[in-house]
Amino acid sequence: MVNFKVAYSEIYSCFVNTNTFKNLTTKQLHNMNYKFSHIGIPTTEEKNWDGYCEPGNFKYTDFSKNKYNIEWVKFDKGSTAHPMVKTLPHVSYFVDSIEDAIEGHELLGNIFSPAEGIRVAYINHQNAPVEFLEIKE
Repeated sequence: MVNFKVAYSEIYSCFVNTNTFKNLTTKQLHNMNYKFSHIGIPTTEEKNWDGYCEPGNFKYTDFSKNKYNIEWVKFDKGSTAHPMVKTLPHVSYFVDSIEDAIEGHELLGNIFSPAEGIRVAYINHQNAPVEFLEIKE
């Protein structure tokens, strides 16, 4: 299994330091950049998992290995993740500040840290989950 912090940090560094990042969608809203990260799709099927996120109780595939930045996620039966996050696909963005990104939105569960320097939050946007990833070095 891959170390969550190392995997996301390497993926983020790869995007920042290559032309790939320049081709990704960046939205600016309320003076904040939202850099496209991936699409996450919940599944009940077994996959070749790349890692496990303990705070969210789910297995995941490394979206950077997928041509279209798709991350598959499989939640444990006892996962306390919000039902919307466990059952609907989500779009994910890298953000500079989780607090700024979630301001004025319904939070789906708590902000959590799967590894040092990484914080994750899900919001409800028009009845669809959106994930924000904040990575600090």
